[in-house]
Amino acid sequence: MRRLVDRLDKPLGVLGVLFLLLVIGQFVSTHPTTSAVLVVASWVLWAVVVAEFSLRAWLARHHPGRFRRRN
Repeated sequence: MRRLVDRLDKPLGVLGVLFLLLVIGQFVSTHPTTSAVLVVASWVLWAVVVAEFSLRAWLARHHPGRFRRRN
């Protein structure tokens, strides 16, 4: 499990930066279509983060206390 977590850390960090850029883009966007695309993209990133967290929780089902402390 540790290898998987290590492999997912960097891509999720990149997604975090991308999410920040999407949120900034939503604030500065004046075109409704662009705003809608940015909102959908940010929800997709949220879904990816939730899926990754759920995968980590499922993999750590034998050590729930340790998982809760770390996450």
